[in-house]
Amino acid sequence: MSKPHLDQLEAARESIYGKARFRWRMERLFDGAGVVLPVVALALAGCAVATLLYAKLALMFPMFLGIFAAVLLVLAAWAFLAPIQPKRLWARLDRVADLKDGVLTMEEISRLQGADKARADWALAQRARVSRELNWDRVQGGWPLRLPRTAQWAGALCALTFAFFATGFYRYTPPAEEVAAKQMIEDQTQVIEEIAQDWEKLEKEQPSEELKRALEELKPLRDRLAKGDITEKELVQELARVEEKLRDMQADAKRNGMDPALAREIAEALEPMQGSEQLAAALRKNDMEAANKAAEELAEKWDKPDAKILAAALSQEAKDKLAKAADKADAAKMESLAKGMREMAKEGECKDGKCNGNNMAKGMRSMKDGMKKAGQSQSASAKLALQLLQIGQCKSCMGGACKPSFQISLFQTMSQSRSKGGSKAGTATTGNPFGGATESRSNLKEEKLTGMVGEGDSETTTEQSNTPTPAGNLASRQASFKSYEKLSKVAIEDENLPLAHRESIKRYFESIRPKDKQ
Repeated sequence: MSKPHLDQLEAARESIYGKARFRWRMERLFDGAGVVLPVVALALAGCAVATLLYAKLALMFPMFLGIFAAVLLVLAAWAFLAPIQPKRLWARLDRVADLKDGVLTMEEISRLQGADKARADWALAQRARVSRELNWDRVQGGWPLRLPRTAQWAGALCALTFAFFATGFYRYTPPAEEVAAKQMIEDQTQVIEEIAQDWEKLEKEQPSEELKRALEELKPLRDRLAKGDITEKELVQELARVEEKLRDMQADAKRNGMDPALAREIAEALEPMQGSEQLAAALRKNDMEAANKAAEELAEKWDKPDAKILAAALSQEAKDKLAKAADKADAAKMESLAKGMREMAKEGECKDGKCNGNNMAKGMRSMKDGMKKAGQSQSASAKLALQLLQIGQCKSCMGGACKPSFQISLFQTMSQSRSKGGSKAGTATTGNPFGGATESRSNLKEEKLTGMVGEGDSETTTEQSNTPTPAGNLASRQASFKSYEKLSKVAIEDENLPLAHRESIKRYFESIRPKDKQ
């Protein structure tokens, strides 16, 4: 092979130097990746496993990913910019450029010392230049840790493991907290949907602009719950709005219902009328369902009245009481009821043995319509109160403990019997209303310590009640309990008291009920 010209050698040196440096550093980069990738892959796989096991760490996964990506980039830059050891470069330069004359090897330079001094000097100069350029940053050494290339297989395995966990990240069985949160949203969705359906049915039965507006305001919440596009905080806020709307509707329904005092006064006005005993009794109990039935029967009876019956029915005392009750019904904005009572009081008299009972029957039917509306309002008020209780329960158990089965439908058939609900819905008693018997304390001992620390003697006072005989003590407890038992039953069955208060009274008497010794 002919000796290359010095200019050709210079060009070859530049080409060899550029290619060798790039390829050598790339090899170092891949060797370093064989060390870094297993570490990064294992760390990311650990993050994935932790995220699978603990849902609360889900937000930490992107953070860990960013941290390790930054570390990887730093290490890659270090690998690429770290100085290359010149002593291992010379032999590689010839292989990279496929130069057979070994232009930069020490053997070639030694041989050229005697044969071609200029070429030998040039080769030495190139070696010095390469060493100087490769060590421009004066950083000694390279990777602090070097593993064989087989370590890349470990890195590939870790990468596959991480890919496996990443693929199954959205298909894993969620932890209990996530399941509970999802169940909570489903429960709230069912509760809100049932409330909306009740409002829709009631609006069809009794058209109301207020109900229509309430349904329009509830629609966005129903849509978001159906899509699951709502956070727990937003759900709490929306439930608070629904609760406020329920309170307003319940207050309106309560105002439109029959006031117990007004019902008793109407009963007193109707009592002198012959045949109105059942109607008066139903009004005294504020049972609008039974009152409607009795009013219809009485109206049919008065369609073809007997003169003696009407003469006795509409005495002056009865007319005065009806007029007074009609004024109170007007004040309560119960127009149908007031109109019916005035018609009965105005045109029900008999003259010359002839009686006009049509107005009496018409007035009674007008009263019946008013009592029916009042009964519907009372029933709606009771159901709205239960819905309020359900909403309150849902707000206090956002962990998923709400049970839609507790929900009582607002729209129920108004003509159902009392045994199945009706105007007494929510007051049924199962078993002993006071629960199982408990044992009360029969003796009390109390000690009091008085005095200041470091200031003289302290004084201990002991107070102890007399120890009665077991039989006497039990009799005393039973006597005390019975004095309140009747009052407690009245309170539990009183529909005017909120359901939550009645439940509290019931639980209290369960706790103090005396127990007979067997």
